[in-house]
Amino acid sequence: MTENPARAERQTPENQQQQRNNRRIMDVNKTRRQLSIRMKSVMKFSGRSKDASNIKWQDPYNFLGLLNVLDQASVKSSKGALPSLEVVMGNESADLDSIISATAYAVLTNILVNKICIPLVQISKSELKLRQECVYALKESGLNQNNLIYLDDFEKVKKVLKKYDDSKIVLVDHNQLMSRWKDVEGKVYRIIDHHKDENLYSVTGEYRNIKLVGSACSLVTLEFKDLWTKATDDQKKTLAKLPKLLLAPILVDTISLDESKGKTKPEDLSAAKFLLEIISDYHGIQKARFDVSHLSDFDLLRKDYKQWEIASLQLGISAVTWDLNSWTEARTLEKVTESFDKYAERNKLDLLLVATLYDHPEYGFQRELVIWPVGEKIDRKQLVEKLKDSELRLVNNGKYKHNAFYNQENVVMSRKQIYPLVETILRSMDGWYILDQNNFSLSPVKAMECIGFAASQ
Repeated sequence: MTENPARAERQTPENQQQQRNNRRIMDVNKTRRQLSIRMKSVMKFSGRSKDASNIKWQDPYNFLGLLNVLDQASVKSSKGALPSLEVVMGNESADLDSIISATAYAVLTNILVNKICIPLVQISKSELKLRQECVYALKESGLNQNNLIYLDDFEKVKKVLKKYDDSKIVLVDHNQLMSRWKDVEGKVYRIIDHHKDENLYSVTGEYRNIKLVGSACSLVTLEFKDLWTKATDDQKKTLAKLPKLLLAPILVDTISLDESKGKTKPEDLSAAKFLLEIISDYHGIQKARFDVSHLSDFDLLRKDYKQWEIASLQLGISAVTWDLNSWTEARTLEKVTESFDKYAERNKLDLLLVATLYDHPEYGFQRELVIWPVGEKIDRKQLVEKLKDSELRLVNNGKYKHNAFYNQENVVMSRKQIYPLVETILRSMDGWYILDQNNFSLSPVKAMECIGFAASQ
């Protein structure tokens, strides 16, 4: 049989290579079509061009959906089809200010700056229920908490950050990443925070917005104020959920913008004024924030909790929005104090502080402080004396016989100010030494006992 010349030509090495190339192109185009179908579930393209500058959100509040798209997409198929990717995150306590500032920053960036930004809430999804003020604020603003991204998807978020070379990290309501982000800390490029500057990361100029104001949400609001003012009607309609959402933590953290409390700064007033021109609804959020009676003692202590290591000591501070009188009457004093011991033991603490904040019907916002040393590492009497002599202005709560519960007359000082004060006191206390060979902190008497000397010698 005579071989078909045309068939023989198609089977040359050059033509075979061309066929393989054509198949690869078809596979890539198929992948692009599949990606496009998935992308349209959360995004849409405007205009005829499908370049990065024309990508718009289909649902700007479905962050989990977008994360899944970014995770599933291959780098080759998505290259040139996505704007610069940003991941914004608040601090690990994930309070109202942290969750809302990160969420609002992401939405405003996506709508007004034409970038893709996803916010991360740095707690597990199951822990959100402990933060009823957050649940309330999200619900009242029309946001579905199931569309947020939590630490449950931590590995997926980190994978996406590493996957896209131009990805960046934005920090709000803190300026120091936790150790879990160590391998991607080089991606930090913007900071919006109201805490002490730890002077980390090579972020300078307008990208390092750190001011000691009342709320991080105030800074986020002002960051986008000009763009928000110039937004189109469609953009403003999309952003309609945000003013109420942003206003909540600003009012909470500044104690209703009461300048006499010392927490309200001009930036807070300016941001609140801008948001109040759009909408104002606060009372329900505040009520939900202080409604914690349904939580167990354990949940109350872990709801808004931070822990630090000071040399070899472990210090934990729980912020609780319930007064000690109501708390102990509802649970009994014995059960409440027992919960302190159990919580301290669970977290291997040497000192637990419980900082309460509540709204008194006659006197307004009041604070209390529980000082709860555990074990023998800390001289309790000396610690209490130094704290009572500090600017906290602690006064014994006369209702309780033991020296643990105090009224805090300086209501301006929250946990953010209490921690550095306590750290300084612990480091300066007489009789507090570090035995490097044992990596253990003991008073001189205890140290002598450990090496065989009697206290009287």
